[in-house]
Amino acid sequence: MISHRHRCIYVKVPKCASTTILDWFADHGGGWHSYRPDWYGGLLAERGRDLARLINLYPDYFTFSFVRNPYARFVSIWRHARRVAASRTRLSADWPGPERYGSLGEFAELCSELRADFKDRWGRDARDFFRANAGREYGPDGIALRYLRFVVIHMPPQTDFLPDCNPDLLFGVRRVNADPLSFLGGVETMDVDFAQLAARLGLPDDRLPVRNASGMGDGCWADHYDAAARRLVEDLYAEDLAFTGCTFNGARPAVATRVPRAGAPPRGTRRRSPRTLPARAWRRLTALEIMAEERLVRWPAAVRLFRPFRVLRGFPR
Repeated sequence: MISHRHRCIYVKVPKCASTTILDWFADHGGGWHSYRPDWYGGLLAERGRDLARLINLYPDYFTFSFVRNPYARFVSIWRHARRVAASRTRLSADWPGPERYGSLGEFAELCSELRADFKDRWGRDARDFFRANAGREYGPDGIALRYLRFVVIHMPPQTDFLPDCNPDLLFGVRRVNADPLSFLGGVETMDVDFAQLAARLGLPDDRLPVRNASGMGDGCWADHYDAAARRLVEDLYAEDLAFTGCTFNGARPAVATRVPRAGAPPRGTRRRSPRTLPARAWRRLTALEIMAEERLVRWPAAVRLFRPFRVLRGFPR
């Protein structure tokens, strides 16, 4: 998401209150899509490259993101994946039901196998691999890849999305500088951290709507773990655990204690080269197109009309 009104770019990390933040900026902060959203189809490894290019085009803009306890985030992904499967089975009998994902530990095995195949795959490489291997099975119950787009998008470690952890390449795109995020908050301390963010950006309101899509209260995620599942998740998210400083018994990411970053110099306005004008204009037009499509996609007739295009992009109806 980019807001030219507040000169900021939001770096979305899936399952880290991203929908809440995107909705707030769309309603109050002049937020525009920085890349095509999930309903358009395609993998985030392909669509997210537009975000990296946008950061390169606006190196002086304030960048921010939020991270989450990796243990809690993984439970949220598992629960959401089961909800997606349940909704899909009502539309198509071919879609694997939520019971196919199994326990949290079995889901962690599935994600580990996916991670091995998709790590360091970006752009067309990720898309082509997904299409060419749509029938490949993952996890103890053998779910075909064609049904795992949601999981492929959401299961990568948070460090894959953060400029701080990817100084040279972000989503496979060469960066023009190695600047870290201007602000990094924690989901567990969202109210306090967003208020600090609002103060720094001069936002009109520092209150976020209350949303809890995962349906988990504080600490309830721990009840889903056994020793085996915990080991698998710790292997899968070793980089996240090191970056956030989280432990299984501590719900608050350590990075939240250094928000805002003390002593960080403010980003001065940098003069953008005239050569970037066509690219910036194209991004504006793309954002307008997405906004128009977003209204159309809410119509059932439009969904049926565009369904063949999903098949052309290699995804189930």
